[in-house]
This record gives sequence, C-alpha cells and structure tokens, in this order.
Amino acid sequence: MSNVPSEQKIWQTTIVTLGLQHKFLLRGILALSALHLAYLKPGPASIDYMVKASTHQNIGLSNFRKALQKINAETFDAILAFSCLLPIHSITIAAFFTSGPTIPEQEQDVIAAFLGALSLLRSVNSLLLPSLDIYTSSTITPLLQVTTQKLPEQPMTYPGLESLQRLEIACSVFSTSTSLSTAYAEREVFIEAIALLRSTFATTVDTESTDRFTIGAELIWTITISDEYFGLLGRGHPSALAILAHFAVLLHRHDNVWWLQGLGKGVIERVAEVLGAEWAEVVRWPRIAAGLTT
Repeated sequence: MSNVPSEQKIWQTTIVTLGLQHKFLLRGILALSALHLAYLKPGPASIDYMVKASTHQNIGLSNFRKALQKINAETFDAILAFSCLLPIHSITIAAFFTSGPTIPEQEQDVIAAFLGALSLLRSVNSLLLPSLDIYTSSTITPLLQVTTQKLPEQPMTYPGLESLQRLEIACSVFSTSTSLSTAYAEREVFIEAIALLRSTFATTVDTESTDRFTIGAELIWTITISDEYFGLLGRGHPSALAILAHFAVLLHRHDNVWWLQGLGKGVIERVAEVLGAEWAEVVRWPRIAAGLTT
C-alpha cells in the first residue's frame, strides 16, 4: 500500500486496530483483502473472492455513509482510513479489466472503470479536506503527507519530456468546437492539466525512493486537475484522452504493484484505439513506454 516504511507500519497495525473498533472500516479491509486473494488465485476461485469483496464493500459503504453524517474525533481516523481504501478498491477493479480476474457482468471498458475510480477519489478528497484542518491529531494523517511534502527540485530533463511538449502543441491546435471562445477555453484547460502532469513527471522520476509514497504523489494529479478537464475527459474529448494516456505511463511504472497491474498499459492501449491514426504520433511515446510498440 506504500513504499515508505513508516506508512507501511500504519497500514499493517494502526489501520487494522481501527478496523476492529469500527465495523465499516473492517469491511473495507476485508473487501480489499478479498480482491487481493482474487488476484492471487486466478480461475474459478477468483470469482468467489470478487463476490465476497463486493459484499464486504457494499456493507462497509452503507455504514460509512452513516458515519459521514456525524464526523467527530472518535470516528475521524476510521473514516479517513476507509476513504483511503475506497479509491484503491475502485482502482483495483479498473486494473482487473485488463489483467486480473474476469469480472462478472463486465460492461464497462478500462477507461470508464478508471474514470469512475478517479471520480470517487476526487469526491472523497473534497468531502474530507475541510475536516483535516479540524482533526489535526489523527494517527493516520502521515498517510496524507504526500500532499504537503516539499517537492524535490525538478530536473532539467526526464523521460517523456519531449512527448509532453508534442502533446501540448497538439492540444493547442486541435479543437472539436466551432466556437472560438469555447476552443480557447478548452485549450487553456488542457495546457493547465499538462503543466501539472509535467511537474508530476519531473518530481517522481525516482520510482525506487522510499522517502515518500511515489504512487500517491502521482495520484495527486488526478485530484488537482480541474473539474473542467475532468468533464472533458468524461465526454471523451481527444485532447483529454491523449493527456490521460501520458499520465497512464506513470501508472505503468508501478506494474509490479498488484492493485495497479495492467492498468497503465490497458488505459494507454484503449486510448490509442479510440483516438485512431490521427493521434497516433501524439500517443506514440506512451505506447512505447508501455511496451505496446517499438
């Protein structure tokens, strides 16, 4: 759940202890554990674990919603812990669309599943952010330090820099709107999202570092992008999808992490299929980075 030793200890001890005190959190832990077992035991058994994961998650969510109605010092740590588990559960399901167990009644594609997970992550973040200033003594707030830690100095160059530059040019030129004002507004939205992504690439070059939760630092991009960009992404705007393909390279770097396995590559492959030949050169580097082409 983290590459930082101190944070691993929180997941292994503190959150488990909290789960024994708050049933909705225990359900969340059991749900993610069942997904892990589904990943570890491919075949017919994986379906049973998927069903168990869904059952635990649904019960946990029901009680979590009740807890949200009255956030106080006694429940805040458990609520915060469940809020960390919730998007990871959804991201895991999205990853299963590409390389994990067969999902019963699978109807969505990997992009739709991933955007659903990101929507959940963004909602949870906006819901709990005001409370973080109130309950500052939380025992698990170190898990959120990735949002406030001083970023390392950005290097002059890094893998993907040239592709991000091409991406910005493409997004500045391409438009699906006949309105000049709308096209300009969309271009500004994309330029802002790319600027944030460029910073994320530059400050997470060292994926082996144990100084901070690298995956968490990368996922920060998904909650700092604007609502306007996320809306365009949900509507399948080509520029928004091309940006997402570049972000997915960061996910692919962690393909050894079970709950992300196959997700980055799957998103990149699906985006390339949707965009077609017109955008092939723009998403060429993400496809190379994911091993989809040479």
